[in-house]
Amino acid sequence: MKNALLALALIAASCIGSAQDLSAKMDYKVNYAIPAPKSSTVDTVAISYDSKGKFIYTNSELLGMDFGRSVFKNPSLDLSSATASFVLDTEKMEIYFNFSLGENMMFFKMNLENLLPMENDDPMNDNFSLVAEKTGDSKMIAGKSYPTYLLYPDTNPEEPLTLAIDHSRPVNNNNVINEFIQMMLRKTESKGSMSLDIPDGLIVGVYNKENTMMEAVSIEDVKTNINISTRFNISE
Repeated sequence: MKNALLALALIAASCIGSAQDLSAKMDYKVNYAIPAPKSSTVDTVAISYDSKGKFIYTNSELLGMDFGRSVFKNPSLDLSSATASFVLDTEKMEIYFNFSLGENMMFFKMNLENLLPMENDDPMNDNFSLVAEKTGDSKMIAGKSYPTYLLYPDTNPEEPLTLAIDHSRPVNNNNVINEFIQMMLRKTESKGSMSLDIPDGLIVGVYNKENTMMEAVSIEDVKTNINISTRFNISE
């Protein structure tokens, strides 16, 4: 985690000198509980979505502290006031990141594909579909019942994930997931292709066979406007 965050900062140096402009309107805010089995703790992360599935936003304190530890090597430095905001454009796979700690501030925009290493030792050369199969069961989450779906590739249905989806809050999940999978196919130099058809709706829970991976503890209809415009202009 720390190495990845530091790599983000170093690669982002190439972005200095250009304008980074973004406008996004988020529709929902979900506080997720995410268990950390190794430390036997549960982290809470707030994530905002727009209904088109184009943007994902978080301003997690945990992200700010992790990034601060990666950049600032002074062990006595108090990182409790560090803040970080993160926006992902799911169609372009572009990250907008802003970190601040007192008078220290760092901002960058970069393409996520440039960050990830090429992993061509296990390419996927067959065509497959990502199947979302309705189970007929439901999950009680934050005081409300939500339908569940098994999510699995049709080539390996034995180890599905279970998704709980709030259909009353539209989110285009195909947009959220599709470009990420396509990027991973490119990074593994895979010759196969993938299709998917995941129901629209806000994902409020994700589970594997043994554990809860993430589950909403609160869900809000919060309209959040995000405007980013950072310029660094030099003239002689």
